[in-house]
Amino acid sequence: MGPPTTRSQTKKGEKWVEATQQTNLLEDEGLSETSESKFGATDLAVIPLPQVLHELDDTAAVLERDAKRLRDSTVDAISDVRVEAQSTSVRLAQEVRESNSSLLEGLNASFKAVDDRMRMVPTVATLAPDGSAPRIPFFSGTTDGLQLSAWLRRFDDIARTRVVPLNSEQKANLLIAYLEEVAREKIEELSEEDRRYDSPASLCKIMEHTVVYSVNFFGAPAESHSESHRSVTVEHCRRMQTHKRCEFGMLSSSDGIYKTPNSLIYDWPSAPFGCCVEHTLSVTNCYLVPTTVHGRHGSSVPESSIGDLRHCAYREGSCVLHDGSVLIWSPIQEESCQFALVAKMHGHLLGNVWLSDSKEFALSLGRRLVRS
Repeated sequence: MGPPTTRSQTKKGEKWVEATQQTNLLEDEGLSETSESKFGATDLAVIPLPQVLHELDDTAAVLERDAKRLRDSTVDAISDVRVEAQSTSVRLAQEVRESNSSLLEGLNASFKAVDDRMRMVPTVATLAPDGSAPRIPFFSGTTDGLQLSAWLRRFDDIARTRVVPLNSEQKANLLIAYLEEVAREKIEELSEEDRRYDSPASLCKIMEHTVVYSVNFFGAPAESHSESHRSVTVEHCRRMQTHKRCEFGMLSSSDGIYKTPNSLIYDWPSAPFGCCVEHTLSVTNCYLVPTTVHGRHGSSVPESSIGDLRHCAYREGSCVLHDGSVLIWSPIQEESCQFALVAKMHGHLLGNVWLSDSKEFALSLGRRLVRS
């Protein structure tokens, strides 16, 4: 067997090298049972692991005693690294918690500021009572991201969808929506003064569109547009509503409005020979606009979104507006009734008193009635 691999030179000097070589020679002769170690037991306690590894050559043979010391140094180094890593992680976790607490506090303050501002804005729209309340809650960081997503939206969008307390009428309408049969019929017993009658209506108008156009000596165009209303009669409006036509052509539907397709089409004159002369072109169109007229019991004046109808009467079913256009509708006859129909019931007439079969209604009549 050849001689074992020797150790490399270290900072211990030539003395340690010579001792190592003598040990190797004794091992070759079979006279040595143990080998000298590079470091003593006391030296290992003060020498860190990097220095121990540095002073060992990569190709050197590690003896049993050196292996134990290297193992102990490695265990100590790993323990130091673990303790240091644990301390670092605890310190980092503490810093993260402090940062999150500061961020959460600022975020909740912002949430509260937005919520307070929302409550100061006038109501734009309300959600359905069955829907969820999009109120700005405090952000906890542990729930889903919907509350943060709502907070990041534009303030105007949140204000339009915010929930406001329902008034008495809205609460009553919510309850009415769940009533059926007889209970629903008894709702008609409410005051008729608060009831609104909606009548489909049609607005008829005839408009003349005029354009004055010209070009200058250099060919630059100039134009001026104007519009004027023509008077419409009630009979003419009814024919437009029934036949969808007028004296200026057939009415075709476009975006829910019926109108004749007459357009201003003209060619610009050529400069310089056609310059400096104004040309006038006019076309006339009929319009039929579907709308709604509202009537209330006890009020003779109708209401509509098209304009002022204070000079009109709901029961007449037509009205000539200030611009010459005409509004026609079919009045609801119940609007003029002094009494409202509650329900149809069966009962018995006993003298001047009528009693329903359900024993829930009784009428005291002023004079004796003949049973029909």
